[in-house]
Amino acid sequence: MHDFSAIEPYHDKDVATVLSRLLADKEFIAAIAHWRLGHRWSFLAPLLHSLIKHRLQRQLRGVDTVLAFQKRIKNYMDQMIESSTRCFTVSGLSALDPRQPYLFISNHRDIVLDPAFVN
Repeated sequence: MHDFSAIEPYHDKDVATVLSRLLADKEFIAAIAHWRLGHRWSFLAPLLHSLIKHRLQRQLRGVDTVLAFQKRIKNYMDQMIESSTRCFTVSGLSALDPRQPYLFISNHRDIVLDPAFVN
């Protein structure tokens, strides 16, 4: 067997650990800042890093399941779809068993956004 632990789906028991790790990741915070503020980020980096991290901690308080996380970021995903996509369609999801977890893997470079759209 191969070790696929680096790409396996998260379970509810993993959520707190993963969110803590993300909130401690400077590159993640910088990516959020750049996404929200664009080029303005570079001028205010030290101040904004702390503010963004604090705001994310507040927004993620009480998120302790995968479903709760998905519900929390739904509005951001809706904004992302609206601002970056002209058309988005999904088919075949009715063939999936809702009681079974799935790992969605993209077949091109956007390996994060495609599964996020599907989720």
